[in-house]
Amino acid sequence: MVILPKALKIKNRYILIDFFDEEKLKNDFIKYFGYINYYDLHLNKIEINKRIILSINKKHLYKIIFLLYLQNIKNFKIFKTLKGAKSFLNIS
Repeated sequence: MVILPKALKIKNRYILIDFFDEEKLKNDFIKYFGYINYYDLHLNKIEINKRIILSINKKHLYKIIFLLYLQNIKNFKIFKTLKGAKSFLNIS
């Protein structure tokens, strides 16, 4: 197994939201930014207590914020670490 230097690792940001349509987000992202950017996005979804944490590549953070506004989702919070998101939800 090859260990990557820190400069080459994917830096993630975590977005905490109440709900979203995953299929619509995927289709809108491909429509506006293309397939290559979608696969570079590294979108992961974590569901905790009826809330959703999206893990995305830091480079595409503003693109996802733009798409969330298109879906009329304006209540979200962005975290640098997953630990910060969990502490916001009071999960041990």
